[in-house]
Order: sequence, then C-alpha cells, then structure tokens
Amino acid sequence: AGTPHQYDIQILKSPVENAFALPGGKITVFSATVEKAKNYEELAGILAHEVGHVERRHGMQQLSQYMTLRLVLTLAFGMTDDATILSFAADAGALLLLLKNSRDHERDADAFAARKLAEAGISSKAIREFFERINKESKSEISSVPDFVLTHPADEERIRFFEQYEKKNKAQLRAASERLNPEIRELLAQKPVISAACRASTDAKQPPEDEEEKE
Repeated sequence: AGTPHQYDIQILKSPVENAFALPGGKITVFSATVEKAKNYEELAGILAHEVGHVERRHGMQQLSQYMTLRLVLTLAFGMTDDATILSFAADAGALLLLLKNSRDHERDADAFAARKLAEAGISSKAIREFFERINKESKSEISSVPDFVLTHPADEERIRFFEQYEKKNKAQLRAASERLNPEIRELLAQKPVISAACRASTDAKQPPEDEEEKE
C-alpha cells in the first residue's frame, strides 16, 4: 500500500534457486525457488525481501556506484572495458567496497521484510526455516569463501536477525495475525503450485520422449 512502484512479478523457468528485483518493481522468481518452497509463507518472506530492494532503491544506488567508479577510472586511466575496470577495482580494494554496500543492501532489505511481515501478521519462522535449509544445502560450496566477499550476509546472521525482530515485535505480530484474512492464512500454509510449463528440466541432455521411443 502507498508504493509509487507498479509491481510486476514473473516466474523464470530455471533449475537454479534464486530471485532478484529490478528498479521500478520488476521482480523475478526462479521456478526452482517456487518448487522448493515448502509453503506460500516462505514465498511471502522471499517476496517481502525483494520488495524491500525496490522500495529502498538499492538497484539504482548500486548502478550509480558502479557508474561513478567507471567514470573515475575512465577519466583517470582511459579504461572503458568492464572486465578491465572490475579487475582494477578489485586490485584497488574498490570492489570490496561495492560488495560491502551490496551486503548492506541485503541487510536493509531483510529489515524491510521483517517489518512488513510483522505488520501483515505473517511470522518470519518460515523464511528462517528457508534460510536454514538453503544453508545446509550449500554449506559445502561456500564454507571456504570468507564472509566478507559474499554479497549476502551469512545465513546464520539473517536467521538471528529475523528471530530477534519477531521477539521484539511479538505483540504487533499477534495483533496483525488476528486481523489476517482467514483465506490468506489458510493459503500461507499450503505448498506452492507451479504449472508444468514452468518446471525446468534437471537434465538438459535428456532426449525428448519421441526420440526415446525411436531408439
């Protein structure tokens, strides 16, 4: 309510679990995210986070920061190639600054999501469980990567933040939950439904059924 943005949410057919937001209200959720979500309550938390990026204008801020960096390096050193600029920025420590700002944006979007979920009467328990599940699945892949180079805060940090926010605002959450539309409350507990056309194949090399029949 009261947003200046016209939201457009689309499902992108992909086996990758992800979601992102663009300036102006364009939100893309990968189909694997919808499939793997245990209930619509988890999706509500994911969408609240992405809406936070839009409402807080993070996309425009990141674009502005990169364009400023590009302009400085172009004027100072004549650099015009993106790969060269990023390489130089990494050597100069500027890339770490951009990554830090990105992590700050993620924390800001989490804060927005926590507030909006509480105002709507939706517990953050579901999105915390989502983070816990993702953390277990990806722990072996990211365990060797230092937290300071990740664009997102560590999942443990995010889980702790949502949990603490809900404890501090328990009364507000309870009051809002009592006003929540019964149909929405019932829907939130259900497993998300996604059409077969949106389900991405887990094996891109698998031949079509008609080719299998010929063989």
